[in-house]
Amino acid sequence: MRSILGFMSARKLAGFLLIAAMVMITACGDGGSGGSNAAASGGTDSGSGSSKEQTLIIGMSAANIPVPDTYPTEGYEGMRFVGYQLYDALVNWDLKQGDKPAELVPGLAESWETSTTDPTMWTFHLRQNVTFHDGTPFNADALIFAFDRIMNPKSEYYNAQLAGTSASAFRYVESYTKVDDSTVTIKTKGPYSFLLYDLSGLLIGSPDAIKKSGADYVNHPVGTGPFKFDSMKQGQELTMVKNENYWNGAPKLDKIVLRPIS
Repeated sequence: MRSILGFMSARKLAGFLLIAAMVMITACGDGGSGGSNAAASGGTDSGSGSSKEQTLIIGMSAANIPVPDTYPTEGYEGMRFVGYQLYDALVNWDLKQGDKPAELVPGLAESWETSTTDPTMWTFHLRQNVTFHDGTPFNADALIFAFDRIMNPKSEYYNAQLAGTSASAFRYVESYTKVDDSTVTIKTKGPYSFLLYDLSGLLIGSPDAIKKSGADYVNHPVGTGPFKFDSMKQGQELTMVKNENYWNGAPKLDKIVLRPIS
């Protein structure tokens, strides 16, 4: 009986440590408003004095390094360790705390509302003065580009693989329209209260970077997230570095290193 109880306690402890680790990586640095997916301090120090570099090395329970496109591979390991570090969505998860389930908070959309006469029509007001890691601006055109890439087969930059991966999340989206540079409307196929949850998975990459790199974009991913892509060795390691200009406050970590351990 004691061995059984000990085994159960060990499992509970392992679960607690996993949750604590996720809170550590996703907690935000000071500054900014709203929720964030930035990483918190922790990991290892390098250097000396006040210039110590804060690096967190993560052994991922994944068979390979997630492909760092706007819908990363390796299941939710890819989304939480890569997707939410390199990119933002219109609606983010509030990961600043770990004592209760995360709630949805404004991301690249500062606010939103539904029509008083048509519950299928949503209006999103986009965050201004946000730039991608390559210095290009985030705006309504970038959001439309992100939707076209997974929902518009006629688009030059339509990606069938990403479309197939994300199809179930956006099956209730009927249309999306640019109103102006900072406003976009989304119409659903019927009243649909889960749209905000679905949009938390629509990560937005730089249109300029995607057009420039083409099929090689996965080796040069560019988002607006708290970390920037640094380097990748497939099967071995992916390194991301702090985005000093993150709109919601720079992360406390300087670097994250991912290593797959299947």
